[in-house]
Amino acid sequence: MKKQILAIDDSPQILRVHADLLSRFGYAVSVAANADAGLRKLETIGPDLILLDINMPGVDGWEFLEMADRRGLLGCIPVIILSGAPLEGEMSAAIDGHQISYLEKTASGADLLARIQEVLGETEEDDAGQQ
Repeated sequence: MKKQILAIDDSPQILRVHADLLSRFGYAVSVAANADAGLRKLETIGPDLILLDINMPGVDGWEFLEMADRRGLLGCIPVIILSGAPLEGEMSAAIDGHQISYLEKTASGADLLARIQEVLGETEEDDAGQQ
């Protein structure tokens, strides 16, 4: 069964790139253009991983995490935070007990895939079997 990834970002271009890349590597990808849409999708799809933009208008990524946690939606779903700028001190504000990783938005597709595989505990053999 394909691993389900929920990508939340206010940039349609970034969502398109992520969806195209990840689907080529065998992942099922759902996208949300803002935190509110992300919360609605999180309630219905139960993803294996969340790719989350931090700097979004309205409800930002940190607020999304807090809201999802308060509603009991995060469970043990790992989150990869994507940001256009390095995070300074904000990682300490991450929700306790949740697996949260960070990657700059400028990272290559190969770096994003490697981080996803690392976070999901997948090996290169697993990836080869998905294609």
